[in-house]
Amino acid sequence: MRAKQFLIERVVNLLKPEDKEPYIDTVTDILHKSYAKIGGYKNLADREDLRREVEKLAQKDNIWKLIRKDGEIVTASIYKFTNMGRKALATGTYRKDKDDLRGKDGVYQIKGEDITQGRMYAEVSDRMEQMLIDELGAKPISAKYASKILGKDVEPLEDGYHYNRELGGEIKTKILVGRLDDQAWEWVTAEADENPDILIIDKAA
Repeated sequence: MRAKQFLIERVVNLLKPEDKEPYIDTVTDILHKSYAKIGGYKNLADREDLRREVEKLAQKDNIWKLIRKDGEIVTASIYKFTNMGRKALATGTYRKDKDDLRGKDGVYQIKGEDITQGRMYAEVSDRMEQMLIDELGAKPISAKYASKILGKDVEPLEDGYHYNRELGGEIKTKILVGRLDDQAWEWVTAEADENPDILIIDKAA
C-alpha cells in the first residue's frame, strides 16, 4: 500500500529558476482559477498578466511546493524568503470536477507540515484563516507587531490580532499567523525600533 501511494503522489520542491520554468503555465492556471472569485492573485484577473507575475516569481529567491497526484499537479504553494522567515505568498488547487478533492488534500498536507514544523508565517483572511487557525492549529500573531513584520502601515482591530491595511487600493482585514525566524522574532518584539543586525530588505506584499 505504501509503495502504491508513493507511485501516485509526490511532493515537488522547486528552488532554482530553471526548475520552476517547466511549471509556469501549470502554476498560472492553478492560481488563475483559485483566485478568480476575489479578482485574481494580486488583483491580476487576466491570465496573461498573471503569467507574467508568475514568471517574475520564478526568478526570485523563493520556493514552490507542488503536489503531483495521479500524474497531475493538483496543489501549488509559493513562498518567499524574507528577513522575517519563510512567508507564504499564494496557494491554489486544481480539480477536474466538484468531487475531486486531491488539491484540497494537498493544501492540508503542505500547510499542516508548515505549521507542525514551525517553518512559515502568512498573512491571511477568510477561508485560509479558518483552515490554518481553526483546523490546523496555527498560532495568530498579535496585530501590534504587524506593521513591523510587514513594513506596512496597519490599523489594529479590537480583538488584538486582526488589522486593516490597504491592498490594491482597497482596505482589507487580515491576520498574521505562524512562526517567524527566532532572531527576527526577537527583533520584532524588542522595544527598540531598529536593530542594526537585521534589515528588512523585501517589503513586497
